[in-house]
Amino acid sequence: MKGDKVLVFKKKRRKGYKVKNGHRQFLTQIVIENIVASGAKSTQAKPKTEKAPVKSAKADDLKKIEGIGPKAAEALVAAGVDTFAKLAKKSVEEIKTILSETSSTLAHLDPQTWAAQAQLAADGKWDELKKWQDELNGGIVK
Repeated sequence: MKGDKVLVFKKKRRKGYKVKNGHRQFLTQIVIENIVASGAKSTQAKPKTEKAPVKSAKADDLKKIEGIGPKAAEALVAAGVDTFAKLAKKSVEEIKTILSETSSTLAHLDPQTWAAQAQLAADGKWDELKKWQDELNGGIVK
């Protein structure tokens, strides 16, 4: 079986070159003899997915930690590390695993001082944190 004719029209401006030709594409025709199912949607109960519990506490701004940028903060929040206290409890290896699983571009970050900075922030020692961050270079000890 063939479909409608497809025209190919070529034209050049100079010296009257003009070609008009075409072809008919082959089609596949499928005959449906009967429909076995009734077409109704199944009424089986779908397994419910548990939603994350609503967080009553406001998440901390993890970008205040020297070395954590917006993308790294998003990766940590997506992994459930949304407060300074939670970040302070994580080991360097756990943080590196979270970052490398999220994106290969975040795997190069060095979170050696992030937990200690987060502990100072969680304790409310902002002056000490600021003084220490002035000594750091991108979260790394100079």
